[in-house]
Amino acid sequence: WGARLVEWTPNRIEVEAEGPGLLVLSEVYDPDWRAEVDGQAAEVVRTDGILRGVYLGEGMHRVEFAYWPAGLGVGMGVTATGVACTVILWIVGARKARECR
Repeated sequence: WGARLVEWTPNRIEVEAEGPGLLVLSEVYDPDWRAEVDGQAAEVVRTDGILRGVYLGEGMHRVEFAYWPAGLGVGMGVTATGVACTVILWIVGARKARECR
């Protein structure tokens, strides 16, 4: 049995691997990494104290690891709200400036 790297980027890793067993990546464990095995959510486990892995059942599997920091969604929401408020204030200010002329 074995594994084959399909794609690697800093925030996403895709592997084809045969199970059963524990697929271990030589990548540092971080709780913000998510995993899917054949499109289904899977638990990312800490292995050897520092690496990350995922358990696989029998047969060939497509495993995808994706990095999604916990604060990213909140940060995106705050940024979108700030941009929306800026646009609204700019529009209101432009209308009031026209009325004062």
